[in-house]
Amino acid sequence: MSFGICEMSLVPMRREPSHRSELVSQILFGEHYEVVESQKEWFKIRTSHDGYEGFIALNQHTEISYNDFQFLQKNGAFVCFDLVQILLHDNKIQTVILGSALPFFENQHCRINTRTYRFDGNAKFPQKAATSALLIENAYMYLNAPYLWGGRSPFGIDCSGFTQLVYKLSGYSLCAMLLYKLNKEIL
Repeated sequence: MSFGICEMSLVPMRREPSHRSELVSQILFGEHYEVVESQKEWFKIRTSHDGYEGFIALNQHTEISYNDFQFLQKNGAFVCFDLVQILLHDNKIQTVILGSALPFFENQHCRINTRTYRFDGNAKFPQKAATSALLIENAYMYLNAPYLWGGRSPFGIDCSGFTQLVYKLSGYSLCAMLLYKLNKEIL
């Protein structure tokens, strides 16, 4: 069994192991997962924040140790609260988006394996305080985001991704499959 983490700004999760397959979700920077199986150039993964399963391309996978996976499972991570922000590593710039996890965050730095990133943006450790005012404030950060089936970012989001991220910013982890079923019944 192996474990991974998203080290890219955003990684698409597909229903089947193909770039032409339906987008079922997205993984944001710093979100971790368990590898369920591998097929040639693809990994089937299960995300830790909602248990959703799908395929990611092999070249979009970054392996992490069992200890790092367990630490993140138990302790969580700081989250980016800026619409778009940058990370700096070895004079290279990488973007992160609203809702991205910042694993092992301390003194304006986060870490994935031995790579340390500098983050000068708005990072918070989400506290479980889902007041209606806070939920509304978090929801407004996604105002005017276009609809994208399976999307989880301000640049394309669906109804379950929206609900999940609004609550994530408030310190709660919601199961995506449950949200999908509830939103489908409402629509």
